[in-house]
Amino acid sequence: MKFYIYNDNPSIKTRKRFDELCIGEKFPFNHPTNYVAVFFPEFEKALSVISPPNINERYNCFAYALGVTEWVVSSVIAQAIKNNDLIPTDNPKNGDIVIYCESSLDYIRHAGKFVSEQVVQSKWASGPVFEHETFMCPLRYGDKATYFKAIDRELVHKLVKKYKDFNKSSFQP
Repeated sequence: MKFYIYNDNPSIKTRKRFDELCIGEKFPFNHPTNYVAVFFPEFEKALSVISPPNINERYNCFAYALGVTEWVVSSVIAQAIKNNDLIPTDNPKNGDIVIYCESSLDYIRHAGKFVSEQVVQSKWASGPVFEHETFMCPLRYGDKATYFKAIDRELVHKLVKKYKDFNKSSFQP
């Protein structure tokens, strides 16, 4: 399995700014329309909106990467990787899964969908789905990325059920 390492591009300052903007209490980044004022015009050249936040759908980056709209926590992803339910790939294709982590896959922080070389689509917490360069995202999402083959929705539901004891979080709505 190959890891892609963050190399200070974009700058740490930019990634820390994303961290700051994704604090919902201070900035309404998860509001269906107000999120625009949070990220734009400051990042209009770096981020493209794929879908705005939807207050009726409560799902996160892991659910988005897997193609479902139910809350999925990183522990489910970690178990699926550990048990070879997700297959690594060094040649990702459009729609494959991007996993972000710190130091190792024991510290999974974020997920998205591979679009093309250096381009990812990912949901930022309960906020919008953005298209962005691989590391043009909050710093807390990790400094390494790796790829796994996409899986179909039926298998996703089986995995969520299989790892239901791991699918718990205090952050879950």
